[in-house]
Amino acid sequence: MKLIAGLIPLLTASDKEFIKCYECFHQLFESGMEVGSADCLNPDENTKVSEKLRYKTHTSQSTGKVYTLRTDCQAVKGTGYEEVILPNGEPGWNHFTFVERGHFEYLQGAPGYDYEGKVDGALHTLELHSCGSDVDECSKMVTFPIQEPESFDFAAPPTPSDPHGQPCYKCEGWSHFEEDSQQWVPSEDFRFCEAATNMQNNITDCWGTCEVSRQSFAYKGQEMSREVHRFCNNGTEGSNTQKNTHLNEFHHQKADASIMCQYDLCNEDFLPGGFSVTQISATLLVVMIGLFYN
Repeated sequence: MKLIAGLIPLLTASDKEFIKCYECFHQLFESGMEVGSADCLNPDENTKVSEKLRYKTHTSQSTGKVYTLRTDCQAVKGTGYEEVILPNGEPGWNHFTFVERGHFEYLQGAPGYDYEGKVDGALHTLELHSCGSDVDECSKMVTFPIQEPESFDFAAPPTPSDPHGQPCYKCEGWSHFEEDSQQWVPSEDFRFCEAATNMQNNITDCWGTCEVSRQSFAYKGQEMSREVHRFCNNGTEGSNTQKNTHLNEFHHQKADASIMCQYDLCNEDFLPGGFSVTQISATLLVVMIGLFYN
């Protein structure tokens, strides 16, 4: 699952300086399945590189204050799990480890903004909620901070149903925390996307799954950034590929190590910290070691 950052077009360029960062992700599930690019574990000349504007400005819609946002390179790794239907037909969890590299937009005045070189950086928590056409849970308001429930209702196995669409909101927004004022500075889209039922436009007739993700970044335990993204996944009108209109699934991931840095391709390092044996199975650990040393 790629980090959802730097997607909001409400910013204007204040400096034409650019920064290049490796941009990739890799997931390894306990089932042995891999998703993403294996070269994300140790970037090389084949790893994708993206270039972003180094500095942007954002004007608060409520106060008129102009903020500077700086784009840094970032790399994170951690663990997660998502709901699956097991071979025996029962619902269960599929655990995974992940590594992601990319960009992070940093609001001037946010926790940890003033650093030099390379530092242990912002750790993120992400939840992705997927809903079939007969489930309206993904259109409800999202809340922060992200509190991981002690338990979830497992999704039901696929049930026969005639494919049909549902209204699905399309939006994305962020909110950054400013230390001096102790206030959150949201983009205009964040307010609408947080409670999407207030939106009048950007509604899709979704024949796939309606998705909502919320993501939180914290620096040394202090929350510094929040992001919301709503979209229709793999849904075209009249699609005959819709398998479960009662789908109601969750994907969770949480970083346990991170670096941030401020120069080209600086997010290539192997990350500090590490996965513990209590977080992943011994079999998965052997597979990971094989990936790193082959």
